This record gives sequence, structure tokens and C-alpha cells, in this order.
Amino acid sequence: MKAIQPSIVKKPRALLHTQSSFFSNFNDIVIKCFVLFFVFSSNISFAQSNLNVVPNDYLYSMTVTAQAIFNGALSIDSQDIILISDAEGTTVGVGLLDSNIPGISGNFSFINIYSNSITNHYTVSLLDQSEGGLPVSISVGLDFVANSILGDLNSPVVFSSNQTLINGCTNTNASNYNSQATIDDDSCLILGCMNPLAINYSVSLGANTDDGSCIIEGCMQPDYIEYNPNATLDDQTCLQTFQAAYLQLQSNLIITSDSISNLELALSSIQGDLTIATDSILSLNATIVDANRLSNGLWHNWIVPLQNNLSLASDTISNLDLALSSSQADLALANTSITGLQSNLSYANVTISGLEGDLSIATNSIQSLDLALSSTQTDLSLANGTISGLESDLALANTSITGLQSNLSNANGTISGLEGDLTLANTSITGLESNLSNANGTISNLDLALSS
Repeated sequence: MKAIQPSIVKKPRALLHTQSSFFSNFNDIVIKCFVLFFVFSSNISFAQSNLNVVPNDYLYSMTVTAQAIFNGALSIDSQDIILISDAEGTTVGVGLLDSNIPGISGNFSFINIYSNSITNHYTVSLLDQSEGGLPVSISVGLDFVANSILGDLNSPVVFSSNQTLINGCTNTNASNYNSQATIDDDSCLILGCMNPLAINYSVSLGANTDDGSCIIEGCMQPDYIEYNPNATLDDQTCLQTFQAAYLQLQSNLIITSDSISNLELALSSIQGDLTIATDSILSLNATIVDANRLSNGLWHNWIVPLQNNLSLASDTISNLDLALSSSQADLALANTSITGLQSNLSYANVTISGLEGDLSIATNSIQSLDLALSSTQTDLSLANGTISGLESDLALANTSITGLQSNLSNANGTISGLEGDLTLANTSITGLESNLSNANGTISNLDLALSS
């Protein structure tokens, strides 16, 4: 006989307090009037003091949303009364069944019940207007709990004249719904999926007990990297096995190792080139030293060492040409690792910049040598006889220098083929060619001077 209306929810606490104030004032007065009317109209003696409820005499209260059953049917008479009393017979709560909710069977009563104890046990009496307003039956007791709310429009407390209260689940959607229960004891079990990762997660539908129906999508093959041990439905996301991933990793390591080896070879080749360039600079320094000695009047001791140094320079450049040719293959391998070489090439760039400084010093020395040669023209006039014998040697030196220029031109063409990392080296070699050309011009001027 208990009606359910899912769309109606529990009243907010503030509203219940409003109802409490309402029932503790106006309704209490109305109830007393009705009850007194029924009692006196039926010539029945019923103590008026039994209906007096003074809220200010109590420390605690609770609210009950209730319905009543008379003779097997829910009361629809707005003059029927539910009376709550303590062991001494003092009324601690009274309510008329005068609230009708559209769409729900039976009338409701919202009762404020009072006590000076946090918990208590009270007796419930039902007054049936059709029976003259007498307490036709004594229903079961009611347990008082301070500040609590018992029942609501969906699950009201139902007092019956011929049956006791039954605790149980009153939610028809629950698996353990008890159609005989009159008080919901929060024992309802609503089955569903409780895992928030599942596609059929049911908590929003009211589920409070997991029934093992959760569906979790994922890879269900344990030998795949994407394996999800919680998955219950394979969603075809298995992409790569652990074995395939391991083999791929090994392959990547081999490729990386080869790249490192090629890089080491390329670096070794560049170090060799730098060593050769260093030797050339040392040889040039030796030439400059000899030139300084010449400026002190030791001309006859300078020509032969100059020729030897030029020959060494020619050999060095030839070796550099061979080294650069052999490094082309290394450079092709180093292309894939060129990013890693940038720091090393930057270091080489600093070194080449140092070489440029040394070449600049050499140029200044040669210019100083020009001045020294001009100041020694008188000494050279005396040495004409000796220098005439050296003209043939100078001619051979010119030939050697011409060959050296050709080699330098070839070396310059090879160096031009190098990538941006060797551009600075090409500039240095071009500068060396220019210095050698200046030396050749100096020798030619000496030749003319000797001839004159």
C-alpha cells in the first residue's frame, strides 16, 4: 500500500525546520481544536492535557514524515491523527494526516517530536475520525534520535492499526527490495558497475554494490606493451610485442654504435689534418726565423734554407691534399653525425683563427724583410758576383714555387668541396697561398734588384 514517487526528493533541512516551526505553532493549535471537537462531539472523555505539546519544554527534536493505515487502507481523511507519547502518557508529538501530494496515494503528516534526551522510545497512537476520534489502536513504538529526519515523501514511515513496523529496503530498484518494509534501514543493494574506469560505470544511476559487470576496454594480450591487466574487453589497441620492442631497441643501439664509430673515424681524420696544418705552420715559422736572420745581413745563408722550406711546404701541401682526399670518404660517413661534430669544428675554427694570426705575423715579418732588404742594397751590390751564380737556383726556385702554386690551387679546389665546417680551413689555405705568392713576388723583386 506504500506509494513511491521517484521524482520527489527529501526536503532540505531548512525546510524541515520551517515545517517544525509551522507544526509546533499553527498545526498544533488546529490539531487540538479538531481532536477536542471529535472528543466532545462523540461524548467521549479524552484528557485535553494529552494533546498539549510545548516545544520550549524540550531540548531536542526530530521530524517524521508519516502515513497511517486504517483497516488495511492508507488514510485519506485529513482529520485522522497520529499521536506520539512517552511512557508517562505525555504527548511529545502530534500530527494531522492532512497533506495530500498529487500523484501519491494516501495523506501525509509531518510530525515534530520532542525529547529532553538524545535518544528515547515513544508510543504511537492512531486516532481514526471514522471511529469517533478515539485511539482505535496502539501501533508499534518509535525510537527517538535527536535532530534526525525519519522518512520522506518517497519512503514515508507507515503506521498501521493492525501490523508492526518492518525495517528493510523500500527502494523498488534494489535487488533486496522488501515490499513489506515500512522503514528504510539503508540496506538497499543496487547492483551495477562501481569502477569509474569502466564504460558502464553505474554510480550515477544509483548503484552502490559492484556486481562484476564492469566493462573495461584495453589490450588483453599480456605479451604486448599495451597490455592492460584490468581490461575485460579487447579494443584492438595491442600494437607491439615486448620481443619486437626489444629487437627494435637492439637495432637502434647498433645503428647508434655505428654512427659513433664513424664519428670517431671522422674526428681522427680531422685531427690528422690539423696536425699536418700545425706542421706547416711550424715550418713557416722556421722560414720566418731564417728571414729574420737574412735581415741581419746573412743573405747567403737564407736562400738555401728558404728553398728547403719551400720544398717542405710543397710536400706538406701535397700531403694535405692527399689527406683531404682521403678524408672525403670520412666526411661522407660523418654527414649523419655532423651535429655532434659542430663543437669539435668550433674548436678547429678557433685553432684556424690562431693560424690566421700567425700568418698575419708572417706577413708583417716579410714586410719588415722588404725594408731590411732595401737597407742592404749596398751590401747586395758587393755580392753581385756571388748572386749571379745563384740566379739559376732562383729560377729553379721559381719553378718550384709555380708548382707549389698549382698544388695550392688544387688543394684550394679540394677544400672548396668540403662542407660549411671546412670553409674556415679553406680560407686559411687561401691565405697561405697568398702569402706564398707574396714571397714569390718578393723573390722576383730581389731578382730584379740583383739584375740591376
